[in-house]
Amino acid sequence: MNTLSETLAILKANRQQHQAMKAHLTPADWQKPISPEGWSGKDYLAHIAHWDGLALQCIHARLAEAPAPVFPFIASDEQNERWRIEDSSKPLDTVHAWLGGTFDTYQRVLTEHDEEALQQQLGMPWNASAQHTIIWLIEHMAKHEKEHLSYIESFFPAE
Repeated sequence: MNTLSETLAILKANRQQHQAMKAHLTPADWQKPISPEGWSGKDYLAHIAHWDGLALQCIHARLAEAPAPVFPFIASDEQNERWRIEDSSKPLDTVHAWLGGTFDTYQRVLTEHDEEALQQQLGMPWNASAQHTIIWLIEHMAKHEKEHLSYIESFFPAE
């Protein structure tokens, strides 16, 4: 597991990578299918933001000592595809802002809470019976972001 400062650095690098791609990709680039399943860069951004939002719901509930949210789905490729279709109507600028908001919220959680609070255990959005710490979940989600951002970037190398 990474330290708090290492996790913050990963989040910062992800935000910078997203901003750099946002600056050099056109709206048409973001809409272009890049995966064998037909997902576009915009689809991947919405996918990241969707999962980040679920993780943040779990984190906020735990920090507030509120009941954990119950998600009425099974994490699967089929569920991801349903969300992709649902999110496809969101404008590109909305998706960029959605993802930017999750970056900001993760950073606030990490900087506004002490190490003891971040070591609290919570259920995962994809499996409530799997227990990990808040810091572990944020690190895991940051790695998920990095994986997908790098995948998008591989189709549109900076010149």
